[in-house]
Amino acid sequence: MDGASTVSYLLSSLSLSDTEVAFVSHAPVMTCEEASSVYNALTPPLSPPFCKNLFVKDKKGGLYLFICEDNTKVELAKIGARFGMGKGLRLADDSILLAALSVKPGGVTPLALQATQVPIRVIIDEKLRNAQRLHFHPQSGNDATVSLSAEDLVAFLKHVGREPTFVDLELKVAVSKDAPPDLAHLVAEKGAAEAALEAAGLTSAGGGGDGGAGDKGSAASAPAPSKAKAKAKAKGAAPAATTPTTNTSPSDPKTLTKRVLALVDNLKGEERERELELTLTLALADAYSNGLVSVCPKPNLRCL
Repeated sequence: MDGASTVSYLLSSLSLSDTEVAFVSHAPVMTCEEASSVYNALTPPLSPPFCKNLFVKDKKGGLYLFICEDNTKVELAKIGARFGMGKGLRLADDSILLAALSVKPGGVTPLALQATQVPIRVIIDEKLRNAQRLHFHPQSGNDATVSLSAEDLVAFLKHVGREPTFVDLELKVAVSKDAPPDLAHLVAEKGAAEAALEAAGLTSAGGGGDGGAGDKGSAASAPAPSKAKAKAKAKGAAPAATTPTTNTSPSDPKTLTKRVLALVDNLKGEERERELELTLTLALADAYSNGLVSVCPKPNLRCL
């Protein structure tokens, strides 16, 4: 949807007047710095605050749109800890951005949410709650800007089925066992965004290779019987039973699972991340010393 169509949509769907929503065309801008320079050169110039929009993905596939002032310091690692997922947040890939919002880098905008059914949680920085004018590109691209108030932005988001949440993105919060993550309730439903993208035909699920159908059960792919079993079969005797071996090494999968579950139950946030990494690293070092893996995970652990 281009800028003029976006304005018409806002005016009709939110019953706004043309004095409440403004639209201007300008040279394409890719960064906040370029946008600020272009906005200041317009006649009349656009007034701050100028926004940046971060399209973010978590490690479970959830999608988020963070909206804040262009000078707001957004540290995804710290926000991830507040979500209860450590360093589990990162900027989404360009392919996901295009599939979910139908926009390209440099054109991320909340105004594209009216054209998608993909679950995307909208989080707005608290400092923008009462802004009289916010500026966003239309879905059509970064060569135009639509201006509206924070109140009207919220009304638009609710109109298209998105309930935004205001959060102080720069708030310093210490997450620990005694202080649980304060934003855990905002974590997106696992797999919902990916399922919506696949249902809309915007992404395809990667399939694992099982080999050709003719390979299954064929004699060529079946393991050859041992000489002892073949000899026993020839004499009509039952093959000798093999005694199962039990791996009691700390790198045994059952032992590792118990360790990991204990960490998940007893630790939170970044502390859990550190302990989990250490536990798995030590287990790999033990596996190396027992000849189960060929590469030492960290030389400073003296695996040799």
